[in-house]
Amino acid sequence: MKNGVDQAVADINAAGGILGQQVTVSYGDDVSDPKQGVSVANKFAADGVKFVVGHYNSGVSIPASEVYQENGILQITPASTNPKFTERSMWNTFRVCGPRRSAGRGSRRLHRQALQGQESRRGAR
Repeated sequence: MKNGVDQAVADINAAGGILGQQVTVSYGDDVSDPKQGVSVANKFAADGVKFVVGHYNSGVSIPASEVYQENGILQITPASTNPKFTERSMWNTFRVCGPRRSAGRGSRRLHRQALQGQESRRGAR
């Protein structure tokens, strides 16, 4: 995640920033612990952070999102799959991955297709 954020910020700033202002980055480590995640969220809020890429897991993203909502901070998670994260209809929470249940359906479909492909190849021998 860090490398992706660093590259995105470099690209955005090279293109002039956002509304003419350069983007700066702050990092926090929630150590995959919900309490630590809330502490990181509170620190970001106190520091005036406006946008968070994270947290990595649902157990931290969900409680941290409440702090972000209260403080007007936009949050996008690259990996939190618990449906509750976005089903609460909070204005500030987004994900770039599917919820857990859709990921399972996709995995089953891909697995089934792979097995069918193996059977086809066996029959062709």
